Amino acid sequence: MAGNDWLAPRRTEIAADRILDAAERLFTERDPGAVGMNEIAAAAGCSRATLYRYFESREALRAAYVHRETHRLAGAINTQISGIADPRERLIAGVMTTLRLVRENPRWHRGSRPRNHRSASRWPSIPR
Repeated sequence: MAGNDWLAPRRTEIAADRILDAAERLFTERDPGAVGMNEIAAAAGCSRATLYRYFESREALRAAYVHRETHRLAGAINTQISGIADPRERLIAGVMTTLRLVRENPRWHRGSRPRNHRSASRWPSIPR
């Protein structure tokens, strides 16, 4: 019954999550731009071929990671503000929750501040 594997989508999701979990650990420890695909494959316990089967490039993997983390952050914020009826209070609570969660979680604030004066000049509104 080839082609009728109803577990295939779940296996794909599990494998991709395992790779993204490994990438998250490495991205949290070091600058995400310095983490290579070989390192991610080794940390995930898979071959480079397997890694590239799920993520065609480094950019695709990073985009999937950012997408997953954005959904996690949005879910956490929604959980905190869902019971607030007043729009102003809900907005304030949403902003405060976002700031708190990003500050508390290194995977969400890693790399968010410029590391040198050249990059800081590109974003003058970010405090040095």
